[in-house]
Amino acid sequence: MCKKVTYGLYLSTTGVTNKPYNKTNLNNVKWNINWKEIFGSATGECNVRVKVVSASATNLTFANNIGSVRASFASNYQNSTNGFNLGCVLPVLDNTSATANTTYLECDTIATTGVTMIIPTTNNDFTISFLNSSEGVMANVPEYQIWLYFDKDNNN
Repeated sequence: MCKKVTYGLYLSTTGVTNKPYNKTNLNNVKWNINWKEIFGSATGECNVRVKVVSASATNLTFANNIGSVRASFASNYQNSTNGFNLGCVLPVLDNTSATANTTYLECDTIATTGVTMIIPTTNNDFTISFLNSSEGVMANVPEYQIWLYFDKDNNN
């Protein structure tokens, strides 16, 4: 019988724990992750699902802030020179804000099966990037939170 095991990772650009070591540009943030703490001895492939929500801002436009969220994962199924594509990101109107035209960035693949990646097995840099629809770095990316869920078949 094949069971599915889900591993999780939460990161925030404003976090106290799991703080990024380089967030000079919020469109290209780096963390140092010990993947063995997350996956233990698991190896092979898994599917990754993601939820990204940014802080609200008034300078996020539909013309400049539609694109994708990329990660520094490896895959046998994606061939992208600009990183592993986690999903589409776009501005969402913030109806809770008192300021007009306030939006936040969102990417949500939680309800999908995710995309297949190779499980990282070492302690290394992990980069999250936001690219616009022209494959350039996205402008005006605000602080954000990211939830990553890794689903692996466990044949034990």
